[in-house]
Amino acid sequence: NANMHAGSRQQAEDQLAQRLALRYQLSQAKNVLLFISDGMGLGTQYATRIWQGQLNGTFGEEYQTTLDSAMHVGITKTYTLNAQTPDSAATATAFMSGRKTINGVINTLPTLGRGKCIDNSTHQPSHHAMTPFVELAHSLGFHSGVVTTARLTHATPASAYAVSADRDWEYAVPEGCPQKDIGSQLLAAMEAGRLDVAMGGGWQSFVPASAGGMRAEGDDLVAEMRAAGITVTASREEFDALDQTVATATRLFCGFADSNSGSHLSFESERNASTTPSLAEMTVSAIRSLSQHERFFLQVEGGRVDHALHQNQLRRAAIENAAFEQAVQAALELVDLSSTLVIATADHSHGLMFSGYCGRGSPVGGLCHEINSSASPVGGNLHAAEPLVDLDGHNVTVGTFATGSVLRDAQDRSAELIEAEGVAFLSPSVFRTPSEFHSGEDVITYAWGAQAHLFAGTFEQHYIHHAMLHAMKAAAHSGDGPCSPGSEAALPGLSASAGALAAAAIGGLLLGVVGALLVVWRRRTYGTTRELMPRPRLELDDVAADLRAL
Repeated sequence: NANMHAGSRQQAEDQLAQRLALRYQLSQAKNVLLFISDGMGLGTQYATRIWQGQLNGTFGEEYQTTLDSAMHVGITKTYTLNAQTPDSAATATAFMSGRKTINGVINTLPTLGRGKCIDNSTHQPSHHAMTPFVELAHSLGFHSGVVTTARLTHATPASAYAVSADRDWEYAVPEGCPQKDIGSQLLAAMEAGRLDVAMGGGWQSFVPASAGGMRAEGDDLVAEMRAAGITVTASREEFDALDQTVATATRLFCGFADSNSGSHLSFESERNASTTPSLAEMTVSAIRSLSQHERFFLQVEGGRVDHALHQNQLRRAAIENAAFEQAVQAALELVDLSSTLVIATADHSHGLMFSGYCGRGSPVGGLCHEINSSASPVGGNLHAAEPLVDLDGHNVTVGTFATGSVLRDAQDRSAELIEAEGVAFLSPSVFRTPSEFHSGEDVITYAWGAQAHLFAGTFEQHYIHHAMLHAMKAAAHSGDGPCSPGSEAALPGLSASAGALAAAAIGGLLLGVVGALLVVWRRRTYGTTRELMPRPRLELDDVAADLRAL
């Protein structure tokens, strides 16, 4: 019984045993999968855990999600160069270009500013542009793909292949602007072989108005893809048929014209399985296609988590994020982690709070019930029958947003109302705004497989880019020791021999003596204890230079 196991000594000892058995995978990552749940802050993960746990018959908090299974976990700072609170364009740029920038732009330097055109029509280097990740991967011999439940031209997937001075130029640019729109850049990347697989929403960004799209008449990118020999699917039926063609199709563009009028794919809670595959299904199909090649990079986005949160729909967001975790789980079961790096993270958080001393078992998308102090913690109902009421007589919800369209005193939040509205119920907010806003707080990054140990501690968001490249280029070590190619290494101190420990101690002692002698010599010679070596240049120096330029 999971409820009885929660909080027990055995639960803690099981987790300790997992960590004691942990070994580093030091081999090169021949495959790299970056999963991004758009807007998934710690609060969203907490809500998802409870939602899934309650669906599985537990109180929720003790449930272990796919992300909870990761042994390599780090904290990521999400600010941008002009904002405490980021948007998805700037955060995605950090992932894909390796530098921070300003809100609203995709892979352009902060000195350019938003909405100022650059000429990328000839794909020549620009001093305002940064190189998208698929180009770097291509230069290293990696094939690449993007999968998303949002539009394929939306900020996060676009960052993998495009450069744009404005994230909104998905299917058109201002008159006289030489930049290609984002949809045209996706076509160019696929034609050039830099992008092999693209699956997701946004059909409207690739076809003209006469075909239900947003492009100018005569500008049909889907027709151009087909003419270039790219395999195109426009429906669930054609997507399912890929099982027979995926082994021979080298380039895939999978859109779904009937899903949500060709914009973002439908929310998971409304998804029609007969017209639209799940994120997990698309992920599996993309991996199978890219696995024809020796090395590949795949970016997968759960794009609609963010949209549900912007609407203050906590239950819908939890369902959407659970679907994202199912995609991560499907990938973990499909790849060989000895040569694959899998990362799951978020681009930013949302202003979501959980407070009120709710008793366990309170529905995560509903009302907060007070703690039932008389109930046994290993059985029975751990919350009172009546909901918690604030000093103004309002029912308290489990989750509350800092911002949003409905204030706490704007509606009668009864259990009956919440049940009737279901996923459409709007959780209350402290400040009334047109829609719910992002948060600037840190997010969590999880990693599995080859070089996953790099994702520990607290790090800048653009560090993830450099860690991925390092994993892809991990040099082969010489010798037969624990760092030889393809090997595992135990965590320090867990399996080292006594001889190795003694050698390390002696080595450390010798280094200490040499260091002390150097300090004495320096003082006698120069009368100072200044650094013997100049300070190495840090990535933050580049950030400071960008800020000074602004």
